[in-house]
Parts: sequence; structure tokens; C-alpha cells
Amino acid sequence: MGGAAVAGATSLGAYLGVVRRRLPLVILLVVIVPVVVVAFSLHQQKLYQASAQVLITNQNNAQTLLGQQTSGSAIDPTRQANTDMTVAHVPEVAQRTLDALGLRDRSAQDLLNHTTVSAASDADILDFATTDPSPSLAVRLVNEYANQFIVYRQQFDTAAVTAALKGVDVRIRDLEQRVANGNQSDPALAEQLHTLLQNQQDLQTQEQLQGGKLFVVRDASDPSQTQPRVIRNGIVGLGLGLILGLSLAFLAHALDTRVRSADEIAASLGLGLIGRIPSPPRSLRTRQRLAMLEHTKHSHREAYSNLRTGFDLANLKLKAKTILVTSAVEREGKSTTVANLAVALARAGRHVALIDLDLRRPLIAKFFDVEGPGVTSVAIGSAPLQDALTAFAVGHAPVATTKTGGNGNGPNPIQGLLEVLPSGPLPADPVEFLTTRELIAIIEHLRERCDLVLIDSPPALPVGDPMALSSEVDAMLIVVRAGVIRRRSLAELHRLLDTTPAAKLGFVLTGAEAEDDYVYGGGYGYDETDTSEVARPTVQDTRSSTVP
Repeated sequence: MGGAAVAGATSLGAYLGVVRRRLPLVILLVVIVPVVVVAFSLHQQKLYQASAQVLITNQNNAQTLLGQQTSGSAIDPTRQANTDMTVAHVPEVAQRTLDALGLRDRSAQDLLNHTTVSAASDADILDFATTDPSPSLAVRLVNEYANQFIVYRQQFDTAAVTAALKGVDVRIRDLEQRVANGNQSDPALAEQLHTLLQNQQDLQTQEQLQGGKLFVVRDASDPSQTQPRVIRNGIVGLGLGLILGLSLAFLAHALDTRVRSADEIAASLGLGLIGRIPSPPRSLRTRQRLAMLEHTKHSHREAYSNLRTGFDLANLKLKAKTILVTSAVEREGKSTTVANLAVALARAGRHVALIDLDLRRPLIAKFFDVEGPGVTSVAIGSAPLQDALTAFAVGHAPVATTKTGGNGNGPNPIQGLLEVLPSGPLPADPVEFLTTRELIAIIEHLRERCDLVLIDSPPALPVGDPMALSSEVDAMLIVVRAGVIRRRSLAELHRLLDTTPAAKLGFVLTGAEAEDDYVYGGGYGYDETDTSEVARPTVQDTRSSTVP
């Protein structure tokens, strides 16, 4: 029962995530569709509908008054109503209506197209409705239409009686002629004429009563406007826009090949998730600043503190010291992630070296505001390593700066130490540079004197830099941005990682808010290593004058 509830909540979260990502599309259609519908309605011709009602009676007045016995089965009211509706919608009735009103320029078919006849479900009533641009003409048309239908229907009901009455009239005239020719004394003729006169009277009475089954019980008076209905159409357009927007949102989601789920990434790469990192706010992105170096409390600092914990757990057994950080494609937050992780590890009391070997698009120097020579300058011998390294004392309060000793184990009151080695001048062939002995010697030197060495490298799919360097590091850490990488690229990255000898610590999911069921909170307002005495972290630039 509990598992079903969790699955239902996850599915609901996934659906809400799809709507949240496509919310601009949904809002656009919710706005545009009603506007278009209302604009179309305002340009429609005004139409008015008038209606009249006709009562249908199934009682045979002629048989009742004349004392005749009813034979045969009873009349089915539904069948009778359907018959009357069919008869009412014949061209003859429409033409008679137009002729009676003197509308010679209008066709019977046009009137039929704008007239409806329906039967009430709970009463013997026929509803006649006629639509016309003129409200007064609509009233006249529907009233006359109902009257002409009654006349037309009565002609069918009395046709047999009328024909019989004509025959009796002929015979009466014939007998009267014979009597007038000298047969007044013939009793047989007199009796026959008397009988025919009685029949004539009965037929005339029956003819008058036979058609008395239809009556207009309500004439049309106040027509109602049926077009345009702006408010109703606007509400319908709003609902249609919402349905269309949601449909297109889920269709776009179904056709989108970008990966948004950490579970799918883990299954595709065969790696474990180390941490989730939301996208940094605009205030950090525009200034190219790191959340871990900001003097304001930020939920992103907690995310990187959690990432540090996940990193330590993943590296607990392997104890890798040189870690290469890469991604599949660009714009996945690789450099931002490794820089913040380096600060977080240093704040935990580690001696961390951060090397920028993304020789295609280096960003580490901008994050830490460092200038001067870099790793390429050291490799070619144009600058010593101590001049290229910039040491940051990462702590919670201003403390005295001390130079690191030859083995990094000297007295050091600073809580953590981060040494940043920027890229320096970019080489013409980065892949060739990454395989040089000089670069490998720099990495080994930092490996010996630091607790951890984090290396920022270019994306793995566009260039071969990470693969060329993977054999010289202990482990690799993969950064994957939700909603950026596609399934095909993820499969190709998996293939490349399988060919590398370095161990894989796992992957970091950036842009975590793009996950369908992302529920990351705003944080508790404190950092993992904060104390009650000092709430703000400080970073001191202590460029070392002597670094072994």
C-alpha cells in the first residue's frame, strides 16, 4: 500500500515536472487561443433565434363525437413525434412559409438550413426554431413556419375524408338531377338521397375534426442572440487552450531525447549518483562567482557540502588522490562543480590542489580572480611552479598566513588550504600537451604534497583530452546536466568510459531542478561547517613564495 502511494506521488511529481518545464508553452496557448476565439467571435455576423411550440394531440375527436369504435393498435407517441419532425422539415412547408410572407428572394433550402424542429422528450410538443440576422424576421418566419406545418399536416390527415366527401357530393348531385327530372314520387330515390345527405353531413363534420390534432401553443416573441457569444466562446477557448497547451507539453516531452532523470543516467552510465546540484542563480552566473566563496548564506553551499560528503563516501575505499573531472558535452557545469567542490573539500581541512587542464575553454582563473603563469608556463619552463600556484587559506575567520612546508605537514593554523593552478597560455595541440612528461611530473608532484588533486578537463565527446589524461589519474568524476545531455550522447560517453583505465567515482547531476520529480528545498540557512561564533567564511590569498 505504501509503495503504491510512493509510486503515485512520484508519477504526479513527474507530471508536474513536465508541466513546469513547458509552462511558457502552456501559458502561451492559454492566452493565445482565447484571444483568437474572442477576436473571431467579435467579427461574426449577429444571428438571432426565435422559437415556437406546437402541441400534438393523439385523441381522435371525430371518432369520439361520431361514436365510432377505434380499431388497430394504439399510436406510438415517439413514432408519431418523429414522423411529424420529418414532415415539418420538407421543402414544401418551407416554400409555403416564404410564399405566405412574400419572401421571393429567399430559397426554401436556405430556410430549412436555418430552421430546426425537435420533439420534447417529456411532452407531446414540437419545438420550431429559426435563426436569422434580423430578430423581427426570425419571429415572423418561425410563427408562419409552425402555422404552415399545421396546415400541411392537416391536409394529409383529412385527405381520405375529403376524397370520400367529393364522391358523396357527386352522387347527391346525380340523385338531385334524377329527382328534378320527374322522379319526385320515387320513394327509393328519396330514401337514397336522404342517406347520402346524412353521410355528407357526417363526412363534413369528420373533415373538420380530423385535422384538429395540432395547435400552436406558444408563438415566438423575444428572439435570443445566438451568435456571437463572446463570453461563452472565451471560456471555451480558455479550456481549449489549456488542453492544447498540456497536450503539446506532454507531446514535446515524449519527443524530447534529453535525459532528465538521475535514475536513467545511473542506468545508462552504470555509475552511482554522488550528489545533486541545482543551477546557480543569475547573480552568481553573471559575475562568474562560486557559491562556496560567497559571504552570504546560500542553499547552493549546502548542495556542495552534501556533494563533498558524497565524494568522500565514494572515495572511501578507493582513496584516490588525483581525480579527473569531465562531462559529456559543453554547458553541463563541469568547471563550476569542480571549483566549488575543491573549496568545499578545503574547508573540511584538506590540502587540495585544483588544476585547470581545460585547455579549450578555461574558467578556473576567472572563478578565483588569479592572473599570471599557469600549468602550461610551468611545463615549458617559463615559470616555476611556486609562481604559478595561488594558495587560498580557506577558513571561518581571519588568521595568520603561513607558508607551506616542504612536505605540507608543517604547523598550519589555517583550517584548509586550496592551491589553484590555472591553465596559462593555451597550446596549439592540447591533446599532445596532456601526454608530455613535464605535465605528468607536475601532477605527480602535487599528488605527493597534497591530500587531493582535482583536475578540470574538457568534455569527453567533442575532444579526446580526457581520454588522453585518464591513464595518469587515479579516478574520474563525471558531471551530467539534466535536460542537456541526450540519450545517444550518454550511450557514447558510457562507451568511452569503458575504455579508460581510471576508476570511476560516480556522477554529479547538475541542473537538478530539471528533473521531473525534483523536490530540492531551499536549505536550512546554515552551512555544514559554520559555527555560532563566526557565521561567514573567509578566503585569504596567500601566494606562496616558496613551493617545493
